Amino acid sequence: GPDRACGSRPLHGLLQLASQQQMSVEILDVRNSGDTAGSRDRVVGYGAYAIYPALTIHKHHQSKLLDIAVASIEHGLQHEDVYVPDLSPLPAVMHHPAAVFVTLQLDGRLRGCIGTNEAISPLASVTAMHAYNAAFRDPRFPGLTHTEFLRTDISISVLTEKTPLHFESEQSLLDNLQAGTDGLIIAKGPRKATFLPAVWESLPDPEQFLRQLKLKAGIAAHETPDRAWTYGSRCFSRQHKGGI
Repeated sequence: GPDRACGSRPLHGLLQLASQQQMSVEILDVRNSGDTAGSRDRVVGYGAYAIYPALTIHKHHQSKLLDIAVASIEHGLQHEDVYVPDLSPLPAVMHHPAAVFVTLQLDGRLRGCIGTNEAISPLASVTAMHAYNAAFRDPRFPGLTHTEFLRTDISISVLTEKTPLHFESEQSLLDNLQAGTDGLIIAKGPRKATFLPAVWESLPDPEQFLRQLKLKAGIAAHETPDRAWTYGSRCFSRQHKGGI
């Protein structure tokens, strides 16, 4: 109420909107006038807060998502089925629909990568599902073994919303691509494929990046994609050294 905070009505409106949008509020700092001068018997309080979009993923969220990915693979090794995390105790960000890829690397080499560009399922659920799929259902690799898992690095990429990339030729597509930053989806008819932004680390040349993506999509080298989209990602990883 007005006796507790200046601007209480706009604050109520802001908090109501943040709740409807499943945004998160983080306390940055809380102080009172006694911290700098005067008595602490009668003080004025001050607070600094930040309100983030639902998919602003803080360090503790990243750690929890990596825990979920590890638990999903461990569950798959033990029970040969998909792990379904309990969403009820998790913060709002974990309930928000998200587009996620999970990548596994064994001794520095790709060992599985599965995900989706569409934000349909809750962040925690889709992380668990794609961790399992990357470990056991990537058609390029056999199922991950327990011994391999002990040497496996797990990376999670949470994608931003995709944006159509307008181009008139393959060269204009390359000219509008932000090398080293953009994830890219290309399509020609029913053929479609994507490279995450992390792929720039191994394919830093834009022409080579596009050429290999066309190969992945089944688009001939001389063909130009019909459609393309770019997106960003927040990527975080962990080297798994635990056991079951």
